Amino acid sequence: KHDPWFYHFDNLILHALNALLVFALVWLISTRWKIAFITAILFAINPLRVESVVWIIERKDVLFSFFYLGALVNYVYAIKKIN
Repeated sequence: KHDPWFYHFDNLILHALNALLVFALVWLISTRWKIAFITAILFAINPLRVESVVWIIERKDVLFSFFYLGALVNYVYAIKKIN
């Protein structure tokens, strides 16, 4: 029998990583850490994200967000490095 605790914990870790990626993205765009921090906190506590974090079957949304935000961070970093 599988314990669902691990799946919930995995979604929570991915959501925390997504909040860090939101921080990195906004910090790269604005270069102001306070704005990036507030944006990341608002993303992390947003009630619309609760469903994706709590439901095991919604892991696809949290995982998609992780890779999408990671790609955006890398893209903005590359553009800033070129310019």
